Formats: sequence, C-alpha cells, structure tokens
Amino acid sequence: MPVRALVYSPDGKSIATAIDDSHIRLWDATTGAALRTLEGQQGQVLSLAFSPDGRRLAAGSREGFVNQWDLASGKKLTMVHHNREDARFGARDAMVTKVLYSLDGKHLISLGIGVGRRWDSETGLEGDKFTSFGEYARPRQAVLRRPDSGPYQLAEGSGNYPVELYTSEACDEHGMNYASYAGKWDTLPDFDKLTPVKKGVLKHIDPEHLSGVMPPYWKITKKDGRNDKTAQPSGLRVTGYLRVKRAGDYAFSLQSRDGSRLVVGSKIVIDNDGIKEANEVKHGSLHLEPGVHSFALTYINAQEFALTGINDQYAGSLNFTFPDAFVRSLTVADMDSSRMMAGALLALGKPEEAKALLTKLHRGGWPLSDREQGYVEQARMRIRRMARTSSPDDRSHALGLIDSSLATHPMLRLDPEFMVSGIAVYASIGDPRAAILAEQMLEAEMHDGQRRLLIMTQVKIKLNEGDLPGAGKVYRRLKKLAPQSDEVIEARELIKAAVIKKRD
Repeated sequence: MPVRALVYSPDGKSIATAIDDSHIRLWDATTGAALRTLEGQQGQVLSLAFSPDGRRLAAGSREGFVNQWDLASGKKLTMVHHNREDARFGARDAMVTKVLYSLDGKHLISLGIGVGRRWDSETGLEGDKFTSFGEYARPRQAVLRRPDSGPYQLAEGSGNYPVELYTSEACDEHGMNYASYAGKWDTLPDFDKLTPVKKGVLKHIDPEHLSGVMPPYWKITKKDGRNDKTAQPSGLRVTGYLRVKRAGDYAFSLQSRDGSRLVVGSKIVIDNDGIKEANEVKHGSLHLEPGVHSFALTYINAQEFALTGINDQYAGSLNFTFPDAFVRSLTVADMDSSRMMAGALLALGKPEEAKALLTKLHRGGWPLSDREQGYVEQARMRIRRMARTSSPDDRSHALGLIDSSLATHPMLRLDPEFMVSGIAVYASIGDPRAAILAEQMLEAEMHDGQRRLLIMTQVKIKLNEGDLPGAGKVYRRLKKLAPQSDEVIEARELIKAAVIKKRD
C-alpha cells in the first residue's frame, strides 16, 4: 500500500505514517519497530503533524476531517470538518491537504481547497477563517470540455492537480499531442488517413487550453441583417504516454455526447462509438505493468445536442476521468508556500529566481492567452474600483478576487499593474501585507503611472500606521518623481489633514 503521509516526532525518536484509509501507525525511528496503531481515523489521510511537545498527533483527510489523538493513551481527542460551513464546496472538495500546529501548540491550522482555518487544539472550537485560496480544480479527474463552455468551469485534474501525461515515450515533456479535424461522421473515422486542420501540444486539459483546438460547432455569419448558423462538425485525436510506477488494475471513465474511444497500449479500454444514450458514462479497466504505455483518445463532435435548457453553442462535450495514479498532487499548501518563497526572493532582490519559481506553477501556461489575459484585466479593474469604496462587502469581494487570481495565475505576483491594485486594497483595510508588498514591488520594472500609484499607497500606509515622518519621506519621493501629478496633490492634502488631526 502507498504511504500517503509521513512525519517525524519533534524529538526525532518516532515516525507517524498513514498507509490506508483507517489506520495511522507509529514506528520507532531507530529500529523501525511498530509502536502502536491509532484507531478511529475517518477518511484517507493526506497530512500528519505532531504537536510541538510531541504529546498529540493531528491528521487531515481527503474527506475533510481534522482529527487529533493523545499519544500517551491513544485516545481520539477532537474531530472537526474543515469545510463544514461552506456551501460552495461539495464533499469531494473538502479535503485537507496540510495540518500544522502553532509554535505554542495552542492552535491547529488546516489548509485545504478553498480556505485555511484555525482551531483551538484543546477544544476543537473554530477560530477565524484566516485566508481564502479561491476555487481550485479538484483532484483525481481530468475533464475535456468544449472550449466555449466558459472560463469558470475548472477542469478536474488540471491546473493545481495536473495529469501526469507525456508527449513522448521518453517522458521528458509533460503534455499531450492533439490533432483536430473538420468533417461529419456518424462513427469514428480512421484519423490516421485524414489530414488535420490543426495540431500541436496541450499542456493542460481544461477549457482555456482547449480554446482554439477544436472549431466551434456553429459558425455564425450575417445574412440579410440576421445571424445565420452553419454547423461545423469536427473530430479530435489526443495521444500521449502514461508512466506506470506500480503494477495494478487501473480504471478509467469516458463520457461524450457523440462518439469517443480510449485506447491504452493496443487495447480498447472504453468504446463510446455510435452511442445512443447521450452523456452516458462508461467505465473500463485494464492491468498495467510498470513502464511507459501509449494512449489515444478520439472524439467526434457530430451533431447538435438538443436538450431543453442547454444553449446550442454547447453542442459538444467530452469528459475523461484518469485514475489517481496519474494525477500529480501539487497541493494548495505547496502552491501557497511557493508563492511565499517567491515573495521572499523578491525581497532579497532576486526577481529572476522568483520568476523561475512562479513559472513552474503555471506548467507551460505562461504567458497567458489573450482570453485569459482578458479575464485577469476584468478582475484587476474590479479590484481597483472596489479598493476606492468604503463598503466592507466590496473590499471582501476584492480580497477574494486577489486571492483567486493569484492562485490561478501565480505569475501575476510579478505583474505591477495587478499588484498595485491589490496593494491598494490591502492598504484600505490596514492589512500588513500592503507595506511588505509595496516595498517589494518598488524594485520591479513599471511605468511612471504605476509607480506614482504605488508610492501614493505607501503614503496612505504610513498615515494609517500613524507614522507622519515616514509619510513625509515617502511624499518627497513622490514629489521628486512627478511634482505636478494628481497623486502629489492628494498625498499633500492627506498629510495636512493628518497633521491637523494630531494637533487637535
């Protein structure tokens, strides 16, 4: 069985492991002898943590449970649910990817999809929800959808939980080879005998990266002042390689509105060709030995899918579920720590190292496509607009947009246009991140307008801290950069008001 979590005790004398869904075992770190088994675990453990004094052990599970045990007695102390009050997240989205104790052991932190929470480690009572990570793609599945199905349908298995597929047998490049075809077929054709209209490499399986791979089903033209629709049936062939590390029986599922087929090696695993029941999910499994195995997924978008309540622009659909073994779990906690490390590198004056670290999180998805850049720009404009209001709801919404945008596109951490807007929001609520990020971003390349806004925000930060001399020092920097600018006038008036208030 795979070891899903492992942690050393603070004194280094014992090790805790989670090997199956119901047991956590303690081992002697020197001899390897089994010490005890902790009973009563619910769900598949993804993370373990010893308390600083070594007396307790906490576990976070895929199903969202956070448990604690007293190690002297083996008795379970508390059990809570990470996302119990958040209706946006279903049971599969409740997973806890990281648990850790505060340095004094009084608090237990759980990180997972969507949020981070703090608990009283003695009572299990919940404290503040201290951060929101945005809505992440869930693990275990990869989903191919028509690219025009909208930007907010995140694909399972992509983004934060990428599918471990390769373009070649050497497994030296993550991704899949694709070829799309134009034509109408009642059943899957022999694509090897056809000439593709487009081909290339897919780094991710999600709507954004599929955009442009297959032509939209409907071609819209103007005729006599009215929209005229012409059907454009098409086909898709995706090929690549799976690297199998452990022999076993692996199960896949495939769902499509028109014909589709999955072949792994030389075996047809699932055949949906000529299906009569639209959207029927089919399952298939096969035994795979360790090594590299080719796969081919073919699909035709043959005809309009007529269904009440479904807009006809969503004519085609293809969902493909991979086994757990082929999903690389880069957890929310991993991504968050990488962004924190990037911030530390920026503070040390190492922007290129920070860029290299953040680029890896994008997995070939940087620079952003025009479509993705459009969504980011819309978010930035909304963030900047809401930063100017005094509404707590607007500011809360802005914070959510900042967190979700940085989670989806970590490289925005280096984008002055986006970060200046985000820093303004942090400054408006007195968040200490504003001062830290502002100092870091001043070292970045940006145009004068962005720099004026950033320095103006620094003036506000100093005034909020009651640091009039510091505000004056920043003001002089702003005046030197742009003596006649609106920002200089606003900063001067704010400082005058602060001086008068202090005298009174």
